[in-house]
Amino acid sequence: MWYLGTLVMLFIHGQRVIIQEKNENQVVENVVTIQGLTPSGYLLAIGEDNQMCELHPDGNSFDFFKGLVRRKIE
Repeated sequence: MWYLGTLVMLFIHGQRVIIQEKNENQVVENVVTIQGLTPSGYLLAIGEDNQMCELHPDGNSFDFFKGLVRRKIE
Protein backbone atom coordinates (compact mmCIF):
# COMPACT_ATOMS: atom_id res chain seq x y z
CA MET A 1 0.00 0.00 0.00
CA TRP A 2 1.31 3.46 -0.97
CA TYR A 3 1.49 6.13 1.66
CA LEU A 4 1.23 9.88 1.10
CA GLY A 5 4.78 10.39 2.38
CA THR A 6 6.11 7.95 -0.22
CA LEU A 7 4.24 9.73 -3.00
CA VAL A 8 5.52 13.11 -1.86
CA MET A 9 9.10 11.80 -1.78
CA LEU A 10 8.75 10.37 -5.29
CA PHE A 11 7.46 13.72 -6.53
CA ILE A 12 10.08 16.00 -4.99
CA HIS A 13 13.20 13.80 -5.15
CA GLY A 14 15.57 14.95 -7.88
CA GLN A 15 13.76 18.20 -8.65
CA ARG A 16 16.21 20.98 -9.49
CA VAL A 17 15.41 24.39 -8.05
CA ILE A 18 17.10 27.75 -8.56
CA ILE A 19 17.50 29.64 -5.29
CA GLN A 20 18.03 33.40 -5.43
CA GLU A 21 19.94 34.88 -2.51
CA LYS A 22 20.85 38.50 -1.85
CA ASN A 23 24.55 38.83 -1.11
CA GLU A 24 25.27 42.46 -0.21
CA ASN A 25 24.10 44.37 -3.34
CA GLN A 26 24.05 41.35 -5.67
CA VAL A 27 21.52 38.62 -6.33
CA VAL A 28 23.25 35.24 -6.48
CA GLU A 29 21.54 32.25 -8.09
CA ASN A 30 22.32 28.75 -6.82
CA VAL A 31 21.03 25.56 -8.41
CA VAL A 32 20.18 22.86 -5.89
CA THR A 33 18.73 19.36 -6.26
CA ILE A 34 16.05 18.20 -3.85
CA GLN A 35 17.15 15.07 -1.97
CA GLY A 36 14.22 14.63 0.41
CA LEU A 37 13.15 16.04 3.75
CA THR A 38 15.18 17.03 6.79
CA PRO A 39 14.27 15.67 10.25
CA SER A 40 12.60 19.04 10.94
CA GLY A 41 10.36 18.67 7.87
CA TYR A 42 11.98 21.16 5.49
CA LEU A 43 13.31 20.31 2.03
CA LEU A 44 16.80 18.81 2.00
CA ALA A 45 18.85 19.86 -1.01
CA ILE A 46 22.40 19.58 -2.29
CA GLY A 47 24.13 22.34 -4.24
CA GLU A 48 26.44 22.07 -7.22
CA ASP A 49 29.31 22.44 -4.71
CA ASN A 50 28.01 19.32 -2.84
CA GLN A 51 26.99 21.49 0.14
CA MET A 52 23.88 20.14 1.87
CA CYS A 53 21.27 22.75 2.72
CA GLU A 54 17.80 23.03 4.20
CA LEU A 55 15.21 25.05 2.25
CA HIS A 56 12.71 27.19 4.14
CA PRO A 57 9.77 29.09 2.63
CA ASP A 58 10.09 32.86 2.78
CA GLY A 59 6.47 33.21 3.86
CA ASN A 60 5.60 35.66 1.09
CA SER A 61 4.86 33.40 -1.87
CA PHE A 62 2.07 31.11 -3.01
CA ASP A 63 4.44 29.27 -5.38
CA PHE A 64 6.11 26.63 -3.20
CA PHE A 65 9.41 26.65 -5.11
CA LYS A 66 9.58 30.45 -5.48
CA GLY A 67 11.18 32.38 -2.68
CA LEU A 68 12.86 29.52 -0.82
CA VAL A 69 15.50 30.52 1.72
CA ARG A 70 18.60 28.33 1.91
CA ARG A 71 20.30 27.41 5.19
CA LYS A 72 23.55 25.42 5.09
CA ILE A 73 23.68 22.22 7.13
CA GLU A 74 26.93 21.63 8.98
